[in-house]
Amino acid sequence: MPEYKPYTLKYHYLDETLKQIDAAIYTTVAPLEIEAWRTPEPIPFAERTTGEYITPAIGESWGGLFDCAWFHFTGDVPERDGDGDKPLVLLLDVSGEMCVFDEAGAPVRGLTSMASSYDFSLGRPGKRVLPLGEFITGVRRTALRPGELLSAILVPQQPDDLHSVFLKAGARKYLVISIAMVAVAASIRDEKIIEARIAAGSCSPVAQRLHEFEAQLAGHRVQQQLPQITPAHLAVLSPISDVRGSAQYRSEAVTQMIGRALAQLLAKAAS
Repeated sequence: MPEYKPYTLKYHYLDETLKQIDAAIYTTVAPLEIEAWRTPEPIPFAERTTGEYITPAIGESWGGLFDCAWFHFTGDVPERDGDGDKPLVLLLDVSGEMCVFDEAGAPVRGLTSMASSYDFSLGRPGKRVLPLGEFITGVRRTALRPGELLSAILVPQQPDDLHSVFLKAGARKYLVISIAMVAVAASIRDEKIIEARIAAGSCSPVAQRLHEFEAQLAGHRVQQQLPQITPAHLAVLSPISDVRGSAQYRSEAVTQMIGRALAQLLAKAAS
């Protein structure tokens, strides 16, 4: 533990002690190799390796005040005798704002420089990036915590072979609360469904993805008969009965609309 020292405003012993405590939380297990592509302005994920290639070392300046860069960190995870139950984390600090992306170009979470200062009475600082399905939790409800603000909606760049169809059932075409709705998107390449995304709305407090049926469609040849959607695929839905339609009608409508949407999507992909 850090040596106890009386706190004074002059020497900021408490601030230094807190830094020592923070440093003692983590044990270094392996270094990271750093490579980056620097640009004067932000560029999208698809163009991340088009900037000036650099390999900055820890402690070195990687750019000017307003420069941007796509960083790529790599390292080997060593065997940890007796420490296998301890979580493994990455400590990254580029003296600026960062956003971590996965291999598909989707944002995972935001990171902030350790050098930043905050009013800790408002809680620990941090940024969160949530998938839409986790952010919307119910009717007019979201996962925002007290004091949090929604700062951006990030839409990943989609592949050129992605096609989509949206259908809804309602009493009229415009200005109507839908009885049921479906959205279907699929990436089709070499006459094969590479990836499928299917969501049903107005059949639960929030729209729901049909992940099991999506997995069944992945890898399916478009010339073959498509799998049939079953009640088991719709188990994630919880439709209600009201003046617009019964729960059974909504379930049957979703089943029919998904079939129609897939048919339209395949026809669009073939044209």
